Amino acid sequence: MRDYRYYKEVCAGLPMPFAFVDLDLLQQNIQSVLHRANGKKVRIASKSIRSVDVLRRILQANAQFQGIMCFTVPKHSISRSTDSPTCC
Repeated sequence: MRDYRYYKEVCAGLPMPFAFVDLDLLQQNIQSVLHRANGKKVRIASKSIRSVDVLRRILQANAQFQGIMCFTVPKHSISRSTDSPTCC
C-alpha cells in the first residue's frame, strides 16, 4: 500500500494547488464496487466525485455503471455520450 511519503515524493515540485488521483487505486475501487454490487446496476453520486474526468473514467470502466445521481440538472451532461444524459 502506498503511504503519505510515497505521494509526497511523487508530488514534490508540482505547482500548487493541484489534484492527484492514483489511477491504480481508482481501478481497485471500481472493481470493489462492482464485486459488492453483485451484478446490479450502479449509479455514481456526483457529490462524492467532483472530477468530470474521474466520473467519465468510472462510467466507461464497465456497463454496470449506469448513470450519475446529481442534485442539479446541468450535471446530466456528464455521461457516456452527449446523446443520452443519465442523471436522475
